[in-house]
Amino acid sequence: MKFFTLTIFLFLSSYFNQNSSWVEMRDLSDRFIISFPIAPEYKQQELNTELGKVENETFYVNGLKGHPIDTYFFNVLSYSYEIVDSKDDEEVEIVMQNTILDLATNNKMETTYVKLNRDEEKGHPFAEVRYANKKAKKVMRAKIFLYRTRMIIMQVYMSEAQSMNENIDYYFRSYKNLM
Repeated sequence: MKFFTLTIFLFLSSYFNQNSSWVEMRDLSDRFIISFPIAPEYKQQELNTELGKVENETFYVNGLKGHPIDTYFFNVLSYSYEIVDSKDDEEVEIVMQNTILDLATNNKMETTYVKLNRDEEKGHPFAEVRYANKKAKKVMRAKIFLYRTRMIIMQVYMSEAQSMNENIDYYFRSYKNLM
């Protein structure tokens, strides 16, 4: 796996939310816009799968002042092949359920809520998911978007005791697909 540091990949600009300043990030390839509570770090890696190579770009913020275990992830998985026929509801559901299960397994969490839907503008499928690990007293909220050759996975981890729902909702709402 290769890791690269992000330097001139994106434009960053700050603006203010109700409670704090957020950093809006626009991908230089004009694929998306997303906001983070602070400037994110970036990693890129190429993954080999049974079906071919997948490029995984991860933007993340790990720990915030006053919330040291909170983590925000924005993963862009780019495939060299079509991962799903987005108009086939059955196929979409299978891909979503497998992704949701993989996230639960990889994070040692149980799924507590799932809602599958389509965006109103272009009809792209997405899922809203909540997870919990009662032993570790951690929770995670995720949003998964499916496109023809791309998958976006947004995740926020936090302590079960701290409610940051307003910030998480803001983070999820800030995502804009530009393709």
